[in-house]
Amino acid sequence: MSPLDLLRQIDEEIGRRLEDLVERGELAEEEGQRLHDKLTGQPFLLPRRSVPSDEELERALSAAGVPTRDEFQRLSEQLRRLAEKLEDLSQDSAS
Repeated sequence: MSPLDLLRQIDEEIGRRLEDLVERGELAEEEGQRLHDKLTGQPFLLPRRSVPSDEELERALSAAGVPTRDEFQRLSEQLRRLAEKLEDLSQDSAS
């Protein structure tokens, strides 16, 4: 491995560690940038977050127990029918 490869790996490791500190909230992003610039002489930019695909989002929501739109609509309909029955029962008992 050449000395330049070693320096590149060190710079990448510094970036990873600073990024981790910033993501955990232990270091402000500006401070992370300042430290990175000071340690490596290169600007520090956090990688852009990629937007999850619809399938990834659906899997995550399902794993978290969030109901689907269809399930939510079915539950809403059940609640509407139950509310109607309760209204009918309260009117019958009032008579």
